Amino acid sequence: MRRLGQAGGFALVLALVAAVLLGAVGGVAAADVSLTNETVAVDGDTQSVYAQVNASDATTDANVTVEWVGIDADGNETGTLDTRNVTVPNGTTETVKYESVDPTAYDSVRVTVMLDNTTASADNVSASAGAIQMVAGGGGGGLLDGTDRTTIGAGVVVLLGIGLFLRSGEE
Repeated sequence: MRRLGQAGGFALVLALVAAVLLGAVGGVAAADVSLTNETVAVDGDTQSVYAQVNASDATTDANVTVEWVGIDADGNETGTLDTRNVTVPNGTTETVKYESVDPTAYDSVRVTVMLDNTTASADNVSASAGAIQMVAGGGGGGLLDGTDRTTIGAGVVVLLGIGLFLRSGEE
């Protein structure tokens, strides 16, 4: 009888281990899903690096985690720059920016977007990454560079007034 008790105890322990393992596998199924893992080059003209999350086809809001990691010229990670948890309302697209770009510390930024698949389906949510570059100012220059429109307008009125005054004296 005692042997049966030990065998029963062993079976109980085995059943508990199996239940824990099955629970762990179930936990993996509910884990976050990677929507994008892109590397974006940065330089002195880079204003920000962004992740664009598109939940326009989702039927529920999408909870995502966006992470930016610096990558040096040798391809080594320099560390996590920022991590944000964002809720993107269903039917919308949202852009999440990292604006403290430092191209002297890293040559590129890896952008990872993870979807909490308990909130929305990866089939209905997508993401992409990119960089926003500064636009160089152009135009301007010339004779009236730096002169505001009020000054120019007042000058035109004065010149027209002088022209009319001189013209009225001729007749």
